[in-house]
Amino acid sequence: MNNILITSIGRRVSLAKFFKNELKSIFPDAKVYGSDMNPKLSAACRVADGSFTI
Repeated sequence: MNNILITSIGRRVSLAKFFKNELKSIFPDAKVYGSDMNPKLSAACRVADGSFTI
């Protein structure tokens, strides 16, 4: 399975959406993950399929 991790994603919602749409068109089961210091406050982490604290 091909997944993408975007580090320090913060407010980059458009970047997360772009990767999510393009990745799903090629690999339907793939997921986009985001990481941030506080994922609960990160807008892009909410858009991503999953998130991690760094």
